[in-house]
Amino acid sequence: MNEPEYIVEDAAEIVLSNISVELQNKFSYDDIIEILDAEFEFLELSGIASNKPSIVDIPIHIPAKLDEEAMEYFIINLCAKKGIYLTYEELQEILDAEMIYLEQQGLIDDEGASHFLN
Repeated sequence: MNEPEYIVEDAAEIVLSNISVELQNKFSYDDIIEILDAEFEFLELSGIASNKPSIVDIPIHIPAKLDEEAMEYFIINLCAKKGIYLTYEELQEILDAEMIYLEQQGLIDDEGASHFLN
């Protein structure tokens, strides 16, 4: 059996289909990919994630210490530099939708623990 894999393009499709119509109209597919990439960049800089060629495979040392407020701040600011403007509430809706993808791929368990993240 293959290990679960996080593919950002697939995640972006799931996110777009699980966010409000308002956000679907505001953010493009490419915007969602940029937002998810910014999330991964934060995780990588924090030492929580590592990137292998083409597929994101992120072993996490449980318990991972994730400063969600710092992550949100980082994502919003990095995206703003790229011309993608979003609020904390919009980001939370996007990250919540990403959880659907993570669950579908078997990347998180019932408690939210993961051996892989974006």
